[in-house]
Amino acid sequence: MKEEEILLKKVKKGDLDSFEELFNKYCNLVQSRIRKLLGNNQDVEDLVQDTFFKAFKYIGSFNPQKSRFSTWISTIAHNVTVDYIRKNFKVTIYSVDTFYSPEDELPVSDGHEPADTYKQKSEYETMLFCVSCLDKKYRQVVELRYLQDMNYKEIAASLNIPMGTVMTRLFRAKEKLVQIATKYGARDG
Repeated sequence: MKEEEILLKKVKKGDLDSFEELFNKYCNLVQSRIRKLLGNNQDVEDLVQDTFFKAFKYIGSFNPQKSRFSTWISTIAHNVTVDYIRKNFKVTIYSVDTFYSPEDELPVSDGHEPADTYKQKSEYETMLFCVSCLDKKYRQVVELRYLQDMNYKEIAASLNIPMGTVMTRLFRAKEKLVQIATKYGARDG
């Protein structure tokens, strides 16, 4: 039995020392996931704590046959961050073109956090909110393309789908982002 499987069994029985080992092992992964979604925000540490609290609370639902622990904890981090964004940031959409140029590229970064790339941090947070509302198949390609800066070929390989499917999903995702913006009463600016 692998060391992580043993730790997980102990955590499921309530062993806090084993949970602390998991925390130490995955803390950087969770922080990174949250920072990708939130940018450089002072609440990242609180969201890391919330993520691990939920992981401990729901550890009984974790099934190692369905996913790796790293995937499971990353999903919790994503959901905690999206919930935080929904509760704490006003949704204002300017236009899909604010986030996607005609060449299908993000603006060139000057090395700052992703939110610093945009004119206003609220625009970035709004985009993240709208992306989080997409169906999983569309959200995946948008996140890989625009947040992880993968090209179509890399996305196709990562998701094990044809490159044409990647392009179609990105096109449809952009259409759905406009619909989401309209649904939530965002204004075009």
